[in-house]
Amino acid sequence: MTLGREAVAIGFEEIQYDYIRFPDEPRSRMATAVYPARRPAESTRDGVKRKLQLLRDRTRAFGAEFSIDIFGLTTTAVDALGIGQLWEDLVTTADVVLPMVYPSHYQRGVYGAQRPNADPHRMVRRALQDGLRRSAALGGTTTAEIRPYLQAFTLGQPRYQPYHVREQIRAAEELGIGSWVLWNPGSRYDPAIFRSEAEATAALAAARIRAADPGTTGGRGSTATNRRGGGQDRR
Repeated sequence: MTLGREAVAIGFEEIQYDYIRFPDEPRSRMATAVYPARRPAESTRDGVKRKLQLLRDRTRAFGAEFSIDIFGLTTTAVDALGIGQLWEDLVTTADVVLPMVYPSHYQRGVYGAQRPNADPHRMVRRALQDGLRRSAALGGTTTAEIRPYLQAFTLGQPRYQPYHVREQIRAAEELGIGSWVLWNPGSRYDPAIFRSEAEATAALAAARIRAADPGTTGGRGSTATNRRGGGQDRR
């Protein structure tokens, strides 16, 4: 929190937290793990939810938005994945959620894809649709903006090219989601991925019109529009 306070003091408007979860480890190892701050009989879900609320309150006290990186599978999983992250808890606590919907992280057969990593548009679109649907099901509850992490790295076949990244961006925009973050562990981003600001703004405006039309496949994508417009981020 000290770093968060310092970041706000020098001009940052949003604090983004990563690894707000329990370890992704086998149950046999988790059974012997010791967490000194864990309350008696507290589940992983309850522990994460409690810590998220604490971080949210302290971050907002600085005058900053509270955003969190989360597993991509949270958009579809009906449990807390063993790590304490459940979609409904996350989107009702944070201002922004960043699900890591990397196609390479899904198993064969998910969303009917035999090679998820080779089908980036389908995987990202379907994952985000699930998240939008679950947020919408919360009714009048204020829910977080969805700003997905997209895959800009190669993990297995095929070797990722700008086309594969652009297909993920297209999937998000078709749902009215105009803010996203790319991830490459070596911080190498091919310029061919990106469009000019004018091109991006025009494409997003057209996509949001389609998403808002109940006669299209965009569904309720307009519920996740970016408060900052059509800007594009890199990480």
